[in-house]
Amino acid sequence: MGMSNRIVYQSAQFVDRTEEISRVVQSINLLVDGKKPRERVWHILGNSYSGKTWFLKQLSEEITKITTSSATVRVRPTGTLTHRREVVCFPFALKEPEYQNPDVKKAVVLLLTRFANLILQMDNHPTLVPGRNTPHQIGQLIRDHLKSWAEQNHRILVLLLDDIDRASEVFLEELEDHLLSICCIQPNTLICIAGRSSGYHWKNFSMRPRESGTIRLSCFLEKDTRDQLEAQFPSCSGLAADVHRISGGTPGYNMLVAQNLENTPPDSIDVEQEKNLTENIVQEMLAEACKQFTNVELLEVLEALSVLRGFSGDHNEIIPLLDAYMEGISSEKRWTENDWQDLFLQLGEAQLGAGKLVTWDKKERVYCIDEPIRKMMERRLQLRDPALRQKLHCTAAEMYSVWGKLEPHWQKKAEFHQEFCKKS
Repeated sequence: MGMSNRIVYQSAQFVDRTEEISRVVQSINLLVDGKKPRERVWHILGNSYSGKTWFLKQLSEEITKITTSSATVRVRPTGTLTHRREVVCFPFALKEPEYQNPDVKKAVVLLLTRFANLILQMDNHPTLVPGRNTPHQIGQLIRDHLKSWAEQNHRILVLLLDDIDRASEVFLEELEDHLLSICCIQPNTLICIAGRSSGYHWKNFSMRPRESGTIRLSCFLEKDTRDQLEAQFPSCSGLAADVHRISGGTPGYNMLVAQNLENTPPDSIDVEQEKNLTENIVQEMLAEACKQFTNVELLEVLEALSVLRGFSGDHNEIIPLLDAYMEGISSEKRWTENDWQDLFLQLGEAQLGAGKLVTWDKKERVYCIDEPIRKMMERRLQLRDPALRQKLHCTAAEMYSVWGKLEPHWQKKAEFHQEFCKKS
């Protein structure tokens, strides 16, 4: 059962993240009450299948509750009556095929037109015909209406943007110029952007992530995994500890493991069953990514690199590991610098769901395999061939130790891998 068969979002099946959602809702409530929140742009960050889409859907549900109660009458000290302002929520998923159009301008115009028409419908104005207006014209129309909403003090706009990683830089630049910057200016708007990283460099400072306006969706604790299984797969709830160990606590992987167990859940999961489950999940998660590669077995490469927590991309760092892996599986293949350069280009383009399989970590200045996948691949290697996993860690430790004599920061990496060399 693939990820396309994941269960459909239902509010009753949403677990954890309550504290995080309440932070955004608090900002919206302040806007509703005519006050100025500290943050009006929120960045929701998380690895693949960490629950970003469900987070936004649940947030939308909470906004509906605010809207339902928005007609509450408040009495001011002066004795005048005032209504709380209405909240309207516009969600957009940038992974939708129409926003992936190679003709970026056409894709942007489509999104802007849909956004503008939602506003026009609320104001009982005629809607736009798609394709008849430029981004600048639509942006001006949006600006005028949002300004009117702010002046009339009767409506709050919440814009939810999901799958930001799927949009090209050109698309995001156009979207910022003709929509997001306009929304930032108006005091009655709030924006939530969900993605795997905050890699895009927004021109508008108000759009850039601040620590106080960033929510990072971490992996579930075992308790949260149990809550998820009880809500979504009750027959598997007794296996929470085993499911959590296999998935690493990633909500989407919890779901995959449970789907593989749901029909005939065992009393417990032994090593052989875990090996089979891990293999099933890896095959399902990477089926599409594997099709994007030529002349190379992606799963072998990812297993070889899974022992690294990040890599520079230099062939001198990677080829020793790939060759050690090939020796370990009794393959005569040996890697050259050109082989690695070709593979590196493919890794940089490979998609994993709504994001990239490999991304650049600006803070650590290394390339990283999507962390849940990296963990799953290293666990697969450990279950399948623990001696090979140890061999790879020892290869990395030896390499970094030599480099550490020249540059101390490599020594920390060497010490990390040496710990695994000691383990049988």
